[in-house]
Amino acid sequence: EELNKDSYVAIARDDIQFVLKVPRKIKKYLHHYSIKHHQQKLYAPGVLAICIVAILKKKKLSPARLEIDIEYPGHEEKVIEIIKLHNKQIDVTFRQIGKHSPAHLAAYSSSRKRKTPVIPIIEGTAADLHPEFTGIRTRTRSN
Repeated sequence: EELNKDSYVAIARDDIQFVLKVPRKIKKYLHHYSIKHHQQKLYAPGVLAICIVAILKKKKLSPARLEIDIEYPGHEEKVIEIIKLHNKQIDVTFRQIGKHSPAHLAAYSSSRKRKTPVIPIIEGTAADLHPEFTGIRTRTRSN
C-alpha cells in the first residue's frame, strides 16, 4: 500500500459508479495506528472494507450482493466481517475482476481527475475510517 498517494475505492456496475477518496494523510494515520497496536497485517484489508462500508452508508445503498476484487489474499474473512457489521444480509464474494471492471475504471478515472465524481471524505465519513470501527485495534476488556 502506497502511503504517499491518495487512494480511491469504488463500487460500480455498468450504469452507476461511486468512488471514495482516501487522502494520504488518513492512510498514514491508520497505518501508524495499526503498527502501534501490532495489527499491521490488517491495515490494508481493513481500510478497503471500511471504505466500501462508507460508500454504502453515504449513498444509502443496500445491495444484495457485492463482488470484490481479490486485493489482499488470505484476508477475505476480515473484509467480510467488517462489511457485515454494516449489513448482515449482504452476500460478499471475492474473485479476480480485473482492470476493465466498472469499479476499477471509476476509481482510476477519479485518481486521474477525469469524469467520475468522488465522494468527499467529510465529517462522518472520516470518522468511519477510524481504526475503532475497522477493527484494527487492540483487544478491549469485556464489561
